[in-house]
Amino acid sequence: MTRRETLYCVAMLFVLGAGWGMTMPLTKIAVSTGHKHFGLLFWQMAIGVLVMSSIALVRGTRLPTGAAQLRVYMVIALIGSVLPNTASYQAAVHLPSGVLAILLSMIPIWAFPIALLLGLDRFEWMRLGGLIAGLCAVLLIVLPGADMSGAIPMFWVLIALISGLFYAFEGNYVARWGTAGLDPLQVLWGASLVGSLIALPLAL
Repeated sequence: MTRRETLYCVAMLFVLGAGWGMTMPLTKIAVSTGHKHFGLLFWQMAIGVLVMSSIALVRGTRLPTGAAQLRVYMVIALIGSVLPNTASYQAAVHLPSGVLAILLSMIPIWAFPIALLLGLDRFEWMRLGGLIAGLCAVLLIVLPGADMSGAIPMFWVLIALISGLFYAFEGNYVARWGTAGLDPLQVLWGASLVGSLIALPLAL
């Protein structure tokens, strides 16, 4: 990579990291208005479908509907949006956004053993040590008596952890079984469409 390409990639990492980090405060704001998780999930998906449909129209991109592609849409919709977001929206009612963000950082801690089980990665003591250190840091914050501002409800901590677990499954699923020839826009577009169809009757 050239120096220019390296700087561009590093800058994109900062932008994506900031965008990812903003999701927890914005989630906290959304649930504080009294809207329920299935309704928020539906509108998240529906708006995503509208945005990506517009992008696809400009790009001339089509949405394949073969059996393999439909399976990808369904799996990504469930483990990448419907299940983790339902859990995080409910947990956000009871947990501070900072704690939610820290619990979401558990994704690589979940992803590593899943990748080992699927044969996607190799075991290294150094990496295991780093993940254990990260886990200890999370436990120092969420364990009873560790929070300086008051007790954190452990039940909702466990619910929030579900999000990271499903995201870890999602990444490993894509790494192991691929996306049936779909590009990233098609995957997210199709998954959002399927997810909105799942979320609508639940919201109603």
